[in-house]
Amino acid sequence: MPNYTTYKPHNEISTIVRRQLMLPADSSLIHRDADLPGLAVLLNVDAFAAALQVELPEINIQSIRSTYVRYKRGTNCLVAYELNVAGTKVPIYAKAFGANSWNKLQKYRNEISVPGSLGVGRLILAAYGIAVCFFPNDRDLKQLPQLVDQQTRKHLLHKMSATDLYETQLLNLRYKPERRYVGQLRTDTNIQAVVKAYTTEDYLQAKTNAQAFHSGTVLHIAPTLGYSDGDRLLAFEWISRLPLHEAIAQPQFNYDAVTLTGAALAEVHAQNPANLNVLSRNAEAQSLLSMAADLSFICPPIADLAQNLAKQFAQELRSLPQLTYPIHGDFNAEQVLLGENNVTFLDFDRAVRSDPAADLGSFIARLEHDKLRGNLSLYRLERIKEALLQSYPTSFLYNRIELYTAIALFRLACEPFRYREPNWHEKTAAILQQVETILQPLSTPQSA
Repeated sequence: MPNYTTYKPHNEISTIVRRQLMLPADSSLIHRDADLPGLAVLLNVDAFAAALQVELPEINIQSIRSTYVRYKRGTNCLVAYELNVAGTKVPIYAKAFGANSWNKLQKYRNEISVPGSLGVGRLILAAYGIAVCFFPNDRDLKQLPQLVDQQTRKHLLHKMSATDLYETQLLNLRYKPERRYVGQLRTDTNIQAVVKAYTTEDYLQAKTNAQAFHSGTVLHIAPTLGYSDGDRLLAFEWISRLPLHEAIAQPQFNYDAVTLTGAALAEVHAQNPANLNVLSRNAEAQSLLSMAADLSFICPPIADLAQNLAKQFAQELRSLPQLTYPIHGDFNAEQVLLGENNVTFLDFDRAVRSDPAADLGSFIARLEHDKLRGNLSLYRLERIKEALLQSYPTSFLYNRIELYTAIALFRLACEPFRYREPNWHEKTAAILQQVETILQPLSTPQSA
């Protein structure tokens, strides 16, 4: 669960329901990154809420929780929060800057904003080098205010050729500030569509990927309902089906659903879509080395293990031939919806041309992660792996599935910190130890 603190009116912190204390790992990080003074405020929800309450004394912040962190040492740190004000959940985010923070804060201050649900659009905490944005104001997702407002949303839907969605309401589903927004368009009785808002940097490839794949025998792709290049928006048909990750969590589970998923994944890998980016072996290796450097700074006790694992990954990857199969790029059970005779795959934003073993490894790594969290038994994990590979032709993959399982699990090591989980440093170490366990029996991969 994210960090959570409850407040009394007039900025008096309740000693009865106060739950969050600064973790030693957070305190250590703050001490080591002296170039980012606002970090001490953002990583402590007590301190951030107090600073916010001073600037907005008329607002009674009943509770606050941090939900997401994006951190670049010495440069900036973005933290998303959810406020509870008068029983209403209010999403906001704050970004702290290091050197030249005055210039960067000025850019936020000069941005055109609309009043959020609390009546304020942006707030500058100059003493800490922090800019605060109240939803729907977003530095890089400038289309959000128009999307959230019902009247201007109709204009956007018209530009997207989605006029049949005029009378829908918008419900927030997922929001990563300055990255991507996902909302649900629905009436009082029906869910009709999903709308996604992208940054300028990410939109064109996301649009290309969304239109690159087609449905097959057991594979179903959610249709694109419309788009607006100028507003960087995509709309998709809402598919009312049971997500695979929810089915897996049920006491009684039919493993045939996973076998069907493996067959559908094989259909993805057999297609020949145009204009997908190629992910090189060297780029994969370099990203893992960079991630190890970040993990080492955030959590020094695991530095040696993280760097050794990344070096081993880099060596293994660079020894393999380049493959250019179309892959999903972020494949896991949350991206799969179950039908009677087919399965729907969602969210091809990260689709590239690369090694198909990466998708299989990504799927299995999420199961390993669930097992570490106590949400999945070893028996069920092994049964799911067996069912997934039963319908997928794996003979040409050799032991690269295990390699990519370890790689994908390694990439998940940043999630406990990113999503502000209690004792995130211990969970990060546990993930890396499991990565090491998966890697131990692997021999040098054979050529594909």
